[in-house]
Amino acid sequence: MASGIAIKDVHTRTVARWAGHSVAVLKRIYAKCIVGEEERAMQQITEALRRS
Repeated sequence: MASGIAIKDVHTRTVARWAGHSVAVLKRIYAKCIVGEEERAMQQITEALRRS
């Protein structure tokens, strides 16, 4: 379940809470599923700043 949610771009903190893990544990267990999270976040921030 957590790997599917992580792939769908749900915030890591939220997925960790749902899974009953800390963010550190979630990232260690599901690292292969959340690769690129930082890049996507930076793209979203950049796009939001361009629109404002």
